[in-house]
Amino acid sequence: MADRSYKIAVLPGDGTGPEVVREGLKALEAAAAKTGFRYDLEHYDL
Repeated sequence: MADRSYKIAVLPGDGTGPEVVREGLKALEAAAAKTGFRYDLEHYDL
C-alpha cells in the first residue's frame, strides 16, 4: 500500500453505541495488520 496514513474520527454516538464502535475498531485493526494500512484515530465525545 502507498506510504499514506489516514485520519479517522471515532464517534461512539448514542444510536450506534460504544460497543459497536469498539468492534468496528477491532476489524479496522485486523485489516491494517494484514494489509499495512496505516491510520490515526481521533476520538470525540458527543
